[in-house]
Amino acid sequence: MENQNLSMKLGRMTRQRNRLASDTGLMRAAQWANLLTGDYNPDEISLAEYAKMMNYDAQVRAGSDLIGMGVLMKPWRIRHPDEEVVEVLTASLQKMRKPSLRSSMKQMLTAICYGYSVTEIVFQDYKKFWVPRFQNGLKTFDPNYIKFFTDEYGNLEKVQQQLGGNRVDLPLDRTLIWSHDTKFGNWYGESILRACYKNWFIKDAMLKFANIAYERFGAPIMLGYASTVNDQSSVQDAISHLYAYSQATILRRDKDDPTGIDILESKRAEMPFDRYINYQDNMILRRMLIGQNLFEGGGGVYGAKVPFDIILMRFEDFRLELIEQMDELLQIISAFNWDLEVEPRFDFAPLTTSDMASLRESIFNALDRGILKENDNDWVRQELGFPQMRKEKQFARALAGRYLKDPHAAWLASGKQTIIVNTSPYSKYDKEEVYIVGDGGIYGTMVQGEAQGPFSKRIQEKYQALHQISAAEWEDQLGDAKDFWIQKPTLHRKFDTPLKFEVPVNTGDYIRRVVPEGVFDEEAS
Repeated sequence: MENQNLSMKLGRMTRQRNRLASDTGLMRAAQWANLLTGDYNPDEISLAEYAKMMNYDAQVRAGSDLIGMGVLMKPWRIRHPDEEVVEVLTASLQKMRKPSLRSSMKQMLTAICYGYSVTEIVFQDYKKFWVPRFQNGLKTFDPNYIKFFTDEYGNLEKVQQQLGGNRVDLPLDRTLIWSHDTKFGNWYGESILRACYKNWFIKDAMLKFANIAYERFGAPIMLGYASTVNDQSSVQDAISHLYAYSQATILRRDKDDPTGIDILESKRAEMPFDRYINYQDNMILRRMLIGQNLFEGGGGVYGAKVPFDIILMRFEDFRLELIEQMDELLQIISAFNWDLEVEPRFDFAPLTTSDMASLRESIFNALDRGILKENDNDWVRQELGFPQMRKEKQFARALAGRYLKDPHAAWLASGKQTIIVNTSPYSKYDKEEVYIVGDGGIYGTMVQGEAQGPFSKRIQEKYQALHQISAAEWEDQLGDAKDFWIQKPTLHRKFDTPLKFEVPVNTGDYIRRVVPEGVFDEEAS
């Protein structure tokens, strides 16, 4: 009966888990999912039209360039509590070339104008870490050849590149997908140019009409007068010369002779093409940057500030989208190298000097009220853009090392363990500074001092507590030895973070030469 109840309870838990983890609502009908050619892009405006807008319209290109400059104009940085993670990620991204990280981010920003961008990450081995390849490590593909494949629930199953008859499935575990302003499971996103396409289309047509009109009215119609039939040919020749050579001669018999040429001018004071084209330009920029008063001027003291603030908000919105992509990039890199509880974050410096002033005021208020302490000095300097304080760093030198199994090496460096037990005295390193070496690295330095003994195993319990060793470990270490010696070391230095060192296989109590990796700047204990 008890087993039956347990089985029923497990069944309910399994059904509940499956119900919570399963999709229910559909994003599309089943017949439109898992198509052989990929998902249908619902945008009725083709990517070719967006490319034409980007490449041949000065206003669209100016808005796109302004977005790129506004988003990328400030330096970037990586945040994480572990300095090694920050150093490795920063160094690897700074070494990227052809394209550089900035060029790669500019290519990712094409998602704003095309609706989406797909970037593949290619890795290389750098100082025992997997990082993006320095040469062409981030490859953003032409969106014309990218297809998304999803199921009826909108879950992405694969991304495929269809180019020249080839179909290449991109690796999802190292591919960045930016879908701008996506809605209702549409991985193709929505282009920022979609809402101003009508304005661009009308403007493009009006430019053609304007050129025809200017050509027509730029060369006005000439009307010739002839007093006799015989003078018609001479007037016609004069008009032809005016069109061809901008000069002609007409003979008149007297002042009353009506022979002559008049120019028929348009009665319009101006043509409305310029104003109408400027209106369409304003609508294009209004869609891309949400504001046009900035380019018109006027409006009082705060007239230009309000639209400028709105444009900065627009830049920040695009920047947050880019930061999401860069955070995903850092998470992918970190997953190949570390097991982190806190993910690294990509960040940009504040956009304006007013933002920086607000940040300074907040930090100074926190310092005055005691919220920030003196040990937060490095963080404060980083936030304010000040250089870090110089630290006198002492390079880790080569010393002999005393090897102890963990956790005894860490206990000895921390003072929890105060003696070292030996089965026989060994005086070579008694009076010199040696490293405290364990399986986790180098925990500090010490001078062991002269060995005291021999002591009988009858007083084992007295020193067993000082040595922080169990009876089983004591027997394993001393074996059948009837006597033992002890050393009471003097600690010289403790490392808050153990220095890296790989312990040789089958090492004994002493390692003749230990060369740590890196430097240390901790104060002596």
